[in-house]
Parts: sequence; C-alpha cells; structure tokens
Amino acid sequence: MNNVTIHIAGRTYQLRADGSAEDVERAAAMVDSRMQEIAKAVPQASMEKVAVLTLVHMADELIQTKNETEQFDTFIDAQTRRIEAVVAE
Repeated sequence: MNNVTIHIAGRTYQLRADGSAEDVERAAAMVDSRMQEIAKAVPQASMEKVAVLTLVHMADELIQTKNETEQFDTFIDAQTRRIEAVVAE
C-alpha cells in the first residue's frame, strides 16, 4: 500500500492507495483539471456543486468508454468468426 499526497481544487489530501502512486497522482490531476474547467464555466457554483458536476461528467465519460469498448469487442468477435469460417473452408 502506497501513501500518496494529491492536490485537488487547492486542497491537499493524504491517501493510501493499493495501485501505483503515479496512477493516483495522474487521476487526481485529471480531477483537478476538470474541476477547474467546470468552476470557470460556472463561476457561481459552490465547490460542492463543482465536485458533483465533475463526478457526473467523468462517470459519463467512463460509461461512454465502456460502451465503445463493448462495441469494439463485439466487432472483433464478429471479425474473428468470419476469419475462422474462411480458414475452415
């Protein structure tokens, strides 16, 4: 387990992470960057609202990526079956 110090929205957090410290730091940097973008776009929003909007945006991106991955997997499976059928002939 790694101890990691991250910085998000001007605050410092100490975390314990199972994964690599670099991955956690990279994730924190992504969150911080997105929060800054949203705070700039919605200047009247509280930090809590900015954090929630950031979470929803990032979760939506994750869902879209998972959907694209599933579609790609389906495409690859279909192509594999076509190749196997040709080879079997």
